[in-house]
Amino acid sequence: MKKVISVLFVFLTMLFVFAVATLSAVATDTEAPEEDTTEVYEYELEFTLNPAGTEYIVTGYTGSPNEIVIPSIYEGLPVTTIGDHAFSGCVGLASIEIPEGITSIGKGTFYNCASLASIKIPNSVTTIGEDAFYSCTSLECINIPDGITAIGDYVFFNCTSLASIEIPDGVTSIGMEAFALCKSLASVDIPDSVTSVGNRAFSGCESLASVEIPNSITCISERAFYGCCSLTGIEFPNSVTTIGNYAFCGCDGLTSIEFPDSVTCIGEWAFAACNSLTNVKFPNNVTTIGYSAFRYCPSIESIKLPDSITSIDIYVFSDCKNLTSIEIPDSVTSICEGAFYECDNLETVYYTGTEEQWEAVRIAYNNKYLTRANIVYNYGVEDTEKETTEAIGVTEASTEKTTEAPTEEITEGPEATTSATVGNGKDDNVQGGCRSVVGFGAAVVVTMIGAVGFAPFGKKNKE
Repeated sequence: MKKVISVLFVFLTMLFVFAVATLSAVATDTEAPEEDTTEVYEYELEFTLNPAGTEYIVTGYTGSPNEIVIPSIYEGLPVTTIGDHAFSGCVGLASIEIPEGITSIGKGTFYNCASLASIKIPNSVTTIGEDAFYSCTSLECINIPDGITAIGDYVFFNCTSLASIEIPDGVTSIGMEAFALCKSLASVDIPDSVTSVGNRAFSGCESLASVEIPNSITCISERAFYGCCSLTGIEFPNSVTTIGNYAFCGCDGLTSIEFPDSVTCIGEWAFAACNSLTNVKFPNNVTTIGYSAFRYCPSIESIKLPDSITSIDIYVFSDCKNLTSIEIPDSVTSICEGAFYECDNLETVYYTGTEEQWEAVRIAYNNKYLTRANIVYNYGVEDTEKETTEAIGVTEASTEKTTEAPTEEITEGPEATTSATVGNGKDDNVQGGCRSVVGFGAAVVVTMIGAVGFAPFGKKNKE
């Protein structure tokens, strides 16, 4: 009997052990999926070990969640870089948390992440690659860390919802098209640390109403503010020497421009199609006013050119429909093709030289409104004479006589002067020593396309 009981006890013990083992296995199996899910979520981010084997780079993302948290540590090593194109094309990505310790955001990292509305970049980040936030059309605000020294090409291109941006003092350069087509951007304060602004940097920012340019800038680059139609004023610092081609073309809000004496060159089409521009004050040192620089500016009524100008370039003031008068210095020796084309309200030319000097000026074709205008010779000479005679102490009577005579010239002279000017050495069909263009018709078509906003941006593809 004792033997049977002993056998039964052993059997029951074995059965109990088996049951416990089975339950443990079941428990383990039921908990495993939770652990596996966590591992799968972590591995939706792709990591690559750097060549030195000391840190990880986030190189890709295979998941679908619209919120992502990047870890600061992966497999015991720090995560320091978000690599090139890591999240490119993640159109559903709405927010991402970047940890302190990340030092670099690569090229095209968030390219075309159309749902990304906001992002906080930690202060540890010192570089942001070109195209990084290209066409993030929902991005409304973003901070640029103090450690950033350069804003690369196309970084915020076509971020149409970006309303404000603060550029830190450490930034020295703003790249090509960096903020182009940021249509909601209302104001920009460029710090003194910036020494260069790339071509088309703010082109197409149609809400941009104000911009502060620092003394560190010497050149306003090509198409820098092209089509910024809300820009109402611009103050150039004394450091600026060059206004690039198309720099402010199509800025309909501009009403007045005053250049500092430092400016020597105003580029082609620089202020063309500025429909509200009424006043332009040229500096005394400008030597070049480029082709079509003020074309299609219908609100300009009068122009005074400085003595530093020797040639009036092709189509410079063409289609300035309300231009009624212009002061031309005797330093001008040539007036190029179409400089005053379609300026059909041009009535008076105030010329500081003599009639003989005017007859020596080479005037090219398509300037009939200029050659048919009333010419007032020796304009301003009476003021110089008055100042001279007063300086040497002449009598009051002789001074009055000096100032009265030119008045008669100005008020009565133009009628007689006009008939003498027309057809007297001014051939309206001769080019007259200016640079040539390929046919009048072709030139007009091409320049008209440029003035009304022929696409200033090339198609930018992800590299």
